[in-house]
Amino acid sequence: MNDSIYQTSDYLLITTLLYFGFETTNINRANPKRIVFEFNKTKELENRIQELWDNKLKVNPMEFTQKQNLIKQMIYGGNKNEY
Repeated sequence: MNDSIYQTSDYLLITTLLYFGFETTNINRANPKRIVFEFNKTKELENRIQELWDNKLKVNPMEFTQKQNLIKQMIYGGNKNEY
């Protein structure tokens, strides 16, 4: 695994990262039962993840729901380059 890439299949975490403007670098579909989203690993990304687990983030519920819908499209609808 590349140390500069952060990988996750956690739906809440993926939604949160996209909501806060982080972009996926790849969507790994190698395992048909588990899709893994990849992000460039940065200090900012690591800080945002920690804030999520520490329950310190505030989001706009409507915008967050839109990101959840986008992720579903990315999972079931195909090409990451469309988003």
